[in-house]
Amino acid sequence: FTRGLDSQVSCLAIPDHDFERGRYPEALAGYRQIAEELAGREEGFMARFKAGLSRMKAEDPLGAESEFKQLDGTPGEVLAQLGRSMLFAHEGDHCRELMRLGAAWRVSKGTSALPFVLAQLWSRAAENLQRGNLPVAVQFLKDVLRCEAPGAHRRGQALSHLCHTLVRLNNPAEALQVLQSLKGEKG
Repeated sequence: FTRGLDSQVSCLAIPDHDFERGRYPEALAGYRQIAEELAGREEGFMARFKAGLSRMKAEDPLGAESEFKQLDGTPGEVLAQLGRSMLFAHEGDHCRELMRLGAAWRVSKGTSALPFVLAQLWSRAAENLQRGNLPVAVQFLKDVLRCEAPGAHRRGQALSHLCHTLVRLNNPAEALQVLQSLKGEKG
């Protein structure tokens, strides 16, 4: 008898499965149970966050905010800010979405959540570039730069996208201004 590799299944697997299939009430129930049972632990914070996303997808923004509010003042606060940004994105309020992503970045500095916040900024920039919503994409790219994108390569990518987008918006003067301000930062 040979034994295979040990496997672990996340406690979020069942509600995640329901969420992916659009069964938001079932996902919500599972996430809430996990959030209560694992309160104060990383899995509990993630479950509360995903409960908020379930309520958002079920078109219950007040309920989503109620779930996110329970993360305020906890180690899961970055998830609350991220959830609120996603809620505003869902509602099409890009200004407030950016504001909440900025708050998420401030809370996540020096934590393992920072790459997740930066990934959300990159994702939203790319999504808005694809949709042709260039002014919003510019704001996300500026935030990527402001958030000190890790590594010269990623920073270079953000700069390249930002300047290219500004030129596409027929705003080469702002593209030049961005490049000059960054040159001033180095010297």
